[in-house]
Amino acid sequence: MEIPKIQWYPGHIAKAEKKLTEVINRVDLVIEVRDARIPLSTGHPHLNQWIRNKKHILVINRADMITTETITNWNKWFKKDNIYNIDPYSLVDQFEKKDLVAEFKSNKR
Repeated sequence: MEIPKIQWYPGHIAKAEKKLTEVINRVDLVIEVRDARIPLSTGHPHLNQWIRNKKHILVINRADMITTETITNWNKWFKKDNIYNIDPYSLVDQFEKKDLVAEFKSNKR
């Protein structure tokens, strides 16, 4: 009996990635939102490759669900290799929506 192969990369994901790369080519600023509890798992491994030299803002959401120490450690991790142009922010506690809009405007080329 032959065991059927499992498709780990469904067609809908490939279709969504293709559309995403098309859209990214038409924008000047990419806003990426990740979950503070699992920030490495909630990012796409190819995003930095797709956005190339575009402005990139990382928003860390749900920071109220983790400790202040964990937030500090993640901030250090994201800054260590200058992965992002600006500090990670949280929409929940550390960053007001009006401040986030101001940050978007300041990232214009």
